[in-house]
Amino acid sequence: MGKKKKIYPEAIKRQVIELKVEGKLTNREIMEKNYYVYEYFALHDGSIEFKEETYNLKSGDVYYVGKGIGNRISAGVRNMKCESFKRIVKEAIDEEEALQYEKELIQKYREKGMSLTNKLSGNSLGIDTETLSNIKYLIKLVKAGIIKMSQDAIALETESYHVLVNQLFNLDESDSENKYNKVLPKCPDNIEYILQEYDADKLTDRDVKFGNIKYVLNLLEQNLIKTNQREVADYFAESSTVVSGIKKNKYSNLFPIKPENLAKILQKFDTGKLTETEIKEGSIKYIIDKLIETKILNMTLADLEKEFSESHGITYNWLQDLKRRKNTVRYVKPAPEMLVILFSKYHDIEVY
Repeated sequence: MGKKKKIYPEAIKRQVIELKVEGKLTNREIMEKNYYVYEYFALHDGSIEFKEETYNLKSGDVYYVGKGIGNRISAGVRNMKCESFKRIVKEAIDEEEALQYEKELIQKYREKGMSLTNKLSGNSLGIDTETLSNIKYLIKLVKAGIIKMSQDAIALETESYHVLVNQLFNLDESDSENKYNKVLPKCPDNIEYILQEYDADKLTDRDVKFGNIKYVLNLLEQNLIKTNQREVADYFAESSTVVSGIKKNKYSNLFPIKPENLAKILQKFDTGKLTETEIKEGSIKYIIDKLIETKILNMTLADLEKEFSESHGITYNWLQDLKRRKNTVRYVKPAPEMLVILFSKYHDIEVY
């Protein structure tokens, strides 16, 4: 047997090795390990129609083997509306491993006499002309801005390979000697599905999320909500760096999108709702101005620090600064448990 063909260029392989740190997977490796192999099987005896051919099947027969990436399944069989007949047989592998295992399964099932609908023999080099034509057509649609489709997606949808798609994508059309230039683009049979699934105007989950963040940041700028960029980042489970980048318009073609849960966002960040900091400042300010300054409580700022420095994180300097502030702090009546502590220790009751 010949040496197994490597799907990824050696330069990429070396880069992946260099990225390994303390035995942990890097983001690049996690991305490469995002492939899986799946198969479709018959639930009962019968026949299926696929690409104008009839396949007779027995219950349990596998009739298609394919590879997928992320949470997507190749469209080769998806259009047959038999998603319930699918099972994933190997996952968390890279493209090369997926192609090799796909090839092994196809060979195994064909040796058993099963009728597979696969038009290729898994990890083989024999890509037919129609597939090449379909790939070139999809690439033209991508470059024309009609569809938004990655090279990986093109490889999956055409049951081909990333390396081949990459070669065709970067093909020098002026090179008359290149064999691929002799292949004419051809519209694939499932073009209706392709146009719907990869519509260039179709918003991704990331597009919607970033658009929602931009919308909320606009609300913040107009003082319609009371929050900050860090809290916005936490709310959307995003990094502060990304939110800051959205605020500074570092992401192109990004526009505000009104969140579906806008009502909840307005309630959570209601400008009339006091923050934890405002509640702490308001309650301590209430104690200073209305209870200590009026001599209702016989205590000093030092006493106040002693009582609440640990539970409320206050310092003597902070108390002095708060005491000097007149109109910037909104009074908040202290919690009952705070008043109980203070009145039991610092409220003098004269007995007659």
